Amino acid sequence: MKKFLSMVTPDDVETQVLDWGQFQWMNEPEVTNVDKMVVGIGKIKPGMGHTRHNHPDSEEFIYFLKGKAMQTIERPDGKQEQELHPGDLISIPQGWYHSTMNIGDGDLEFLCCYLNAGTEKAVASQAIKIIPPKNNWKDEK
Repeated sequence: MKKFLSMVTPDDVETQVLDWGQFQWMNEPEVTNVDKMVVGIGKIKPGMGHTRHNHPDSEEFIYFLKGKAMQTIERPDGKQEQELHPGDLISIPQGWYHSTMNIGDGDLEFLCCYLNAGTEKAVASQAIKIIPPKNNWKDEK
């Protein structure tokens, strides 16, 4: 039987290190056995960001936990750009282009959620380093 978790700590999941920051996928098929909603915690270094992209198969939201972001979204009625702070959220419909830049002095921390599992694989493919989980729950008997 495939092992999965129902309660997850950051020590239970790998850290995907990117040139602009990092991600930890807390709720995804390999960890919690979900097939729909994927949830991750991300950090973006000061002056860095993830550039314009979209998710053709998934809605997304980003909820900001720490720092200061310049968020861009391309809506049918035009491009919108706004500074966002802890407690702010952006809702991104399926297929809409968007970008997030850290315009603060420290790390920008956020929670993101994709409606469909699989979208998180695009971030993993950009990883320059994978830090394994501290907890080896998959190997426990």
